[in-house]
Amino acid sequence: MLAPTLSGSASASVPVDGSLDTTFGTNGKVFTDIGRAGLDEATSTAVQPDGKIIVVGQSQVGNSRDFVVVRYNTDGSLDATFDGDGKVTTDLGNPDCASTVAVQSNGKIIVAGTSSTDDSTDFALVRYNSNGTLDTTFGTNGKVITHSTGNDYPNSMTFDPDGKIIVVGWSVLNNAGDFLVARYNSNGTLDTTFGTNGKVTTDMANDNDYAMTASVQIDGKIIVVGESQTNSQYDFMVVRYNTDGSLDTTFDGETGNNGNGKITTDIGTNSGDNATAIAIQSNGKIIVAGDTYLSSSSDIALVRYNTDGSIDTTFGTNGKVTTDFNNSADYTASVALQTNRKIIICGTSGNDFAIVRYNEDGSLDSAFGTGGTLTTDFNNSADYTRSVALQANGKIIAVGSTDQATSTDFAIARYNEDGSLDTTFGANGKVMTNIAIRTSSDYATSVATQSDGKIVVAGIASNDFAITRYNIDGSLDSTFDGETGNNGNGKITTDIGGNRSDSADSVAIQTDGKIIAAGSTYTTSWDFAIVRYNTDGSRDTTFGVDGIVTTDMGTDSNDYGRSIAIQIDGKIIVAGDSTGQGTTDFALVRYNKDGSLDTSFDGETGNNGNGKITTNFGTDTNYYGRSVAIQTNGKIIVAGDTVVGNSPDFVLVRYNEDGSLDTTFDGETGNNGN
Repeated sequence: MLAPTLSGSASASVPVDGSLDTTFGTNGKVFTDIGRAGLDEATSTAVQPDGKIIVVGQSQVGNSRDFVVVRYNTDGSLDATFDGDGKVTTDLGNPDCASTVAVQSNGKIIVAGTSSTDDSTDFALVRYNSNGTLDTTFGTNGKVITHSTGNDYPNSMTFDPDGKIIVVGWSVLNNAGDFLVARYNSNGTLDTTFGTNGKVTTDMANDNDYAMTASVQIDGKIIVVGESQTNSQYDFMVVRYNTDGSLDTTFDGETGNNGNGKITTDIGTNSGDNATAIAIQSNGKIIVAGDTYLSSSSDIALVRYNTDGSIDTTFGTNGKVTTDFNNSADYTASVALQTNRKIIICGTSGNDFAIVRYNEDGSLDSAFGTGGTLTTDFNNSADYTRSVALQANGKIIAVGSTDQATSTDFAIARYNEDGSLDTTFGANGKVMTNIAIRTSSDYATSVATQSDGKIVVAGIASNDFAITRYNIDGSLDSTFDGETGNNGNGKITTDIGGNRSDSADSVAIQTDGKIIAAGSTYTTSWDFAIVRYNTDGSRDTTFGVDGIVTTDMGTDSNDYGRSIAIQIDGKIIVAGDSTGQGTTDFALVRYNKDGSLDTSFDGETGNNGNGKITTNFGTDTNYYGRSVAIQTNGKIIVAGDTVVGNSPDFVLVRYNEDGSLDTTFDGETGNNGN
């Protein structure tokens, strides 16, 4: 069994009072721009056992929308061990939208959402390895798309006791929506022992039924909650299924439901009610949270059910609780239970993040925030909370989106015990991250963390290589200054060769602490460029010529080194692309430890053992190498992109240790193992 860590289902050992954790990001908040000059929206979060935070959503540029997965360190900084920069986007070939995330006990990450075509919208699942690469043992190259006769929209994901994957949402056919539950085996195939070929649809005998989330009891029974419409009236809907997908007829706490496993609950007369979150307490009682609309605004709403489905009248008022934030429009997104049995609700109030904590009996916890509630604003913007998770130390992570001046960005807030934002998380608790940060003519392009926790950033300053090192608290490291005239300020610039345009695009740290920056330099054409620095920032004169190596891939070609990786034997691999003879091809170079070309690295015919490889894909299309990684077996993965028509696509190539193409690496039909 692969036990999950699910969004909104974690628990904590230390009670918190809801103040923002100022040790996290900037005053407890994190802004992350995916870097595509478009709309970025976070929809769900999960916390790994090591405390790292996974946030998923989508990034849209024009009509193109892709899955996005971001992993943060515990202080809110992007985790550079996750795909090199902490961010992964995945195109499933259509407009794609990620809805929910879960982390398995082996560290693999499953994201569920939708993938749309002109004909239908379908359930889509993607599984990633712990380093952010696609898990090719899952579905087809890490991806699963499940077609049905209707338009299907997933909202939540969980696991059964056997580790099978349960995805819930709704299916719309003939303009009516029904609950839809699908169960998958661990390899991504539908579990045909569940329902009909792995899927169950449930009609509440009303107009429209929308499943929002699910939880699995310890006996394997599945509880799904959402809303059900009768005429213009919406009510909470709770359904319990047996392990084979059939309705559990023992679950019927509401008069008149005739033991059919389905319960509807009206929060208030003539109200519009929507259940969006569920949590099962250790005693088996079921907390269902959502919102209710009465007269002029919506409020947070909770109902607690006994194990047989009857309403627990010891909770709130006759089993129900509603909470209003200053007469604003209030919506529930997610629920989490602490080990002290207090209940955390996160959602949105007006245009701000909203968090509420209740005691076990449903009363507001006055030790939390202001009378049990708090709101958080991001720069006077419109902010929307999507998901909550609890860290092992009891801190609360709330994620969603914030509308900035020209874009919508990921937004994260962390709260600690005293209600203040966690200032140890980034700068004063807030972090904003762009892939290429620009200040005047300076651009940061790559980051690496030393074993002592210091942070090395590479980029461009006035058309030269630029390296900056920061202490753990974010201050510049004044001991890092190997270039004359920098006055011990932690910043170094390196001119590759007079009046050239130089660009450092990737940085890596060797096991001996030396720092290697890779990129490009321009005279009459662009060439690969590498610089190696000693631990104090001075150039390592044992490497190349005065610490610098440049490499021309071919006569009159434009060559761009974009990513660097270091093998366990100390050899250095730089990947990028080379433009010559009318097309742009993947380019790969391997250097010995002293910076000389490794002549044993030559897997392409005609390269004459010079340590340089270009890979042409046999068409007139241009291919750009963006990132390189080395597998534990020594094989080399280069990822990049190409544009076919008006559509950008991912490109992935695997090379053997000698540089030859690995013909066993071919997950796409018709590629002929090339």
